[in-house]
This record gives sequence, structure tokens and C-alpha cells, in this order.
Amino acid sequence: MNKLSIIATGVLTTTLIGCGGEDGSTASTGIALDASLKGPASTPELVTVTSGTVYLNSLIQSEIAEDGVERWTFVSEADGEVLLALSSSAQDLDLEVDGNSVSDDSTSDSSQEWIIFQAASGENYQLEVESWYGNGPYELQVTTPNRESVGLSENEYLYEVNATVESECDGSERTYTNSYNMIVNWAQGYIRTEDRTNFTSVDGNQVTITYSESDSEPEYDYSYEMSGSVTLNVNESSGEISGMDIWSDAEETGGSRIECNYEETLSGVILL
Repeated sequence: MNKLSIIATGVLTTTLIGCGGEDGSTASTGIALDASLKGPASTPELVTVTSGTVYLNSLIQSEIAEDGVERWTFVSEADGEVLLALSSSAQDLDLEVDGNSVSDDSTSDSSQEWIIFQAASGENYQLEVESWYGNGPYELQVTTPNRESVGLSENEYLYEVNATVESECDGSERTYTNSYNMIVNWAQGYIRTEDRTNFTSVDGNQVTITYSESDSEPEYDYSYEMSGSVTLNVNESSGEISGMDIWSDAEETGGSRIECNYEETLSGVILL
């Protein structure tokens, strides 16, 4: 798994030398995006829904059982972007939307999930909340995209990233595409989901994040190690990013070892 996908889904914790402290300090990188690039700030007024059909600007309130699945039907009355924002105290809930020409999901290791998709007037979309681990009450906002619903602070931006990955594992080569969302604070120098990962260094409008991660389970004769470096370039006027993520990993089980090398070329645009 590449570093930016790891950050975006909150799967791993990395060891980094940051531009700002992990305690929430606000060291400046000198990168300043145009404030006009930010999307709408506030959540529209929402109508609470506990059963039945869902329309735009609804707040679904329900409770899910362990390993449970709940489905809701969203009826779109106009063309336009829709934000689905899930929150819950349950340990790990996932979110999915399916409909005509739309199929997307959000599956981080927490229950803070969001999806932005293009809805068509008169179409029905199935929304699905699934318990991967845990149970309890949850809320699902079905609304127009806005920064408050995603939980963005003043200098944070939500990005959509598209990437092409070239991999080589023990002589076997593969090329594939990947897409994911991530939150970046250029001014204070970090990327975050549940946790915050600081930039390692900044040079003008180019930032670097170096990282490593390892795991060992001797009782299962298992070990894993991974390291790499991400380089991102940002255009302060448009907010668009481009860059590379180059990393390698090795997994050993029962004396059998697989080593892989990856090179990802990526680009991204601001959603909010």
C-alpha cells in the first residue's frame, strides 16, 4: 500500500521528522494557497431522518449492530454534487454508494467516512453503512459538499488524488491506477485523517515526506517492513498537486520472503 493511501485511510502510523509538532503547533511552511479555492464553509440546514426515503440535506440518525449492514435510498431531485459524511462512536464503520454510473466507497480504519459523488436528477442511489468492527449509533449527512461536514480546519483542504502505480515484486511487473482522498494543510505542514503526519521538509512549493513502518509477530513467524519517500509539488494559484511516491516493502512468512518496489505518479485537485 502506498504512503498517501496509508495516510488517507489512516491504516499505519509512521515515524517522521515534522515541520510542526505533533502537539498541534502551527509552524509555517511559507506555502499559502489562494483562499478562494476553498469550498462552501458551512453545513446547510438538515432535516433529521430515522426511516424511509432520503433527500438532499438530510441527517440520517440510526444504530447499527455488530457486523450489521443498513441501507438507505437517496432520491436525487436535481443534478449536482452530493456529500455523504458518516460519523459514529463505533470503532470501524464503512460507507458505500451505488447507483446509475456511480459506485464508490470509503473504508478507513475509523468510522469517519466521506464520499463526494455526482448525482443526476430523478435517479435513486443506494447508501450502505456496514459495521466492519463495533456497533452503536451513527449519523450520516446527505448534503451539498461543504467544509464543516468534512471537519476541515481553516487551512486544511480536501483533495481528490488520481495515481498510476508501477510495481515489481520478485521479478513480476504490474501497472495499475488508484484514486483516494486526503486532507492537506500546506500552511502548517501536515497531512491528516484520524492522525496527523507532518512534512519532513519543505523547499519552496515542494514538500517531502519520508516514512518507514515495520511489524513483527514471532509467534506466527511473520515480519513486515516498508520505507519510502513522497514528493509533492503544489501550485499556489490553483491548488493542484503533482508528485511521486517511491517505496519498497518486504514481507516474510515461514521463511518465505517477498520483496516489492513501487513507483507512483500522482496528481490531485481540491474538492473542498
